[in-house]
Amino acid sequence: RHLADKLAATGVTDRASFFAIHLERACRRDPARTVQVLSLGGEPGCEVRLARQLIDVGLRRFKIRVLAGDAEGAERESQRAAEEGVSGNLEALPETFGRHESVGPFDVILAPRSLAELPDLDGAVSRVSRMLGSEGVFLVASEIGLRGQQRPSEVRTIAKRIWEIMPERYKFDHTNQRIEHSLDNALIEDPDAVAARSHEVLPALMSTLHFESFVAWGGVGELFLGPRFGPNFDPSSERDRRFVDQLVRLDDDKVEAGLLKPVHMLAALRREPVTDPVIHRGWTPEFCLAHPDPKFSPRPIAPGTRATTPSA
Repeated sequence: RHLADKLAATGVTDRASFFAIHLERACRRDPARTVQVLSLGGEPGCEVRLARQLIDVGLRRFKIRVLAGDAEGAERESQRAAEEGVSGNLEALPETFGRHESVGPFDVILAPRSLAELPDLDGAVSRVSRMLGSEGVFLVASEIGLRGQQRPSEVRTIAKRIWEIMPERYKFDHTNQRIEHSLDNALIEDPDAVAARSHEVLPALMSTLHFESFVAWGGVGELFLGPRFGPNFDPSSERDRRFVDQLVRLDDDKVEAGLLKPVHMLAALRREPVTDPVIHRGWTPEFCLAHPDPKFSPRPIAPGTRATTPSA
């Protein structure tokens, strides 16, 4: 629900519909031609579901190429496509982006998983820019904030204060199957090297492409609402819903005040400058930089600014 509220500025309710609406727009722009789509992969079944959605609304002139990473992954995606009846519109390739030889142009390029997973982030973004058609769009769902041992002390401090007052029933760790009596480093310090690079995503995108829409969120709340402790919250419980609301509101207030930076984003980017980008709450990519780069100058942001939804 909270993410849906944030995504409302872009005219969608979740990540899947964000991808779908852009693919649908590309297909309807010129119904006589076949829309070319490339997905960097990493989210099993994502592209198959998108293909099924397009076909269900009568759109069939498109081709999605999915970089499945290896032969086994490609086989699984091909099987999913066959089961959903979209094999004619989807091709799963046993390749990673670094080894993919196609140069485009593509009408849509999807990145359904964090861009921080790409070994050469700057090079990859530059290559995406070259592969996009003149009206092509790059759709990204990615982590962007400081992660792992780089988490700022403000996040740690706030998280520990929340942990101290949380009821015991919220502290069951579903990953390790145990009650956590203290908020140890395992919760705060993610050892994943990919997560530790997520703050490099925004600078890489900003140096090459232009944002058409941008929604950012998260901060402290994700530590409690993620896969380890999130299942402890019952959506049917008014008390639990109120607690989650408070966590989300805390994140928003701290980000608005400039005390925290968001850790997730959903964005559409173009090769050429965009006149009126859709920016949720006025939190521009510059404002959300975890490590502000001196060469970027944040735009003035009016308190509480909300962008309007562009026409389809």
